[in-house]
Amino acid sequence: MYFARLDGLSDVAGVYTLAWRFTDQAQELWTERVNRFKDGHAQAIAGASRTLDAAVPQLLAAREWSANEIAVSVALSSADTGLVPSKALPTIAARICGKNGLKWMPSLLAKHPHRPLHNCRTQAEREAEIKKADYSATGSMSGIKRVLVFDDIATRGDTLTAIAGAIKRISPRVEVVGIALGKSERVSYAASWGQTISNEHVPWEKYWNAK
Repeated sequence: MYFARLDGLSDVAGVYTLAWRFTDQAQELWTERVNRFKDGHAQAIAGASRTLDAAVPQLLAAREWSANEIAVSVALSSADTGLVPSKALPTIAARICGKNGLKWMPSLLAKHPHRPLHNCRTQAEREAEIKKADYSATGSMSGIKRVLVFDDIATRGDTLTAIAGAIKRISPRVEVVGIALGKSERVSYAASWGQTISNEHVPWEKYWNAK
């Protein structure tokens, strides 16, 4: 799925996600998979790895993006000041870069520790925590037209906006794109607007469950 706009998204060329992650239907299949990945379950990590291995090359081909013009990094966890290469998502992202000729930039982003955003009750609290994070970016962007930033869950886009701001301070013309496993949403919220959302359309089952 592609989200060109989110409430907290600014100066970012959209977010691509594999599926919805429903906050009011925790037992829904893809929601459970994304949550289990976030909790570090080995089976979910393997499933996400296989699926992203298939999805990223398809995205590059569909958008006709040149691999040698793309850099990749990963959003940092709330407690981290820099990327931890041994974590699941950086490991997956690094391998995808190697297989597809993308530039892996594990040291691109740095920040200060902050409270997890999912613990914030209001938007003002979220904004305060993101400001506390004070994202910065370093590294050569020579020949790079866009940066793909991997994350497990996309919500409002506030974190990606902060990351994009840091990247554009060192390379103003580079395009920043989010890649996430799941987009958080409430089924009940969509229904209140007369919309029905589900993961019935998701085409990744054969990759997630492949042996």
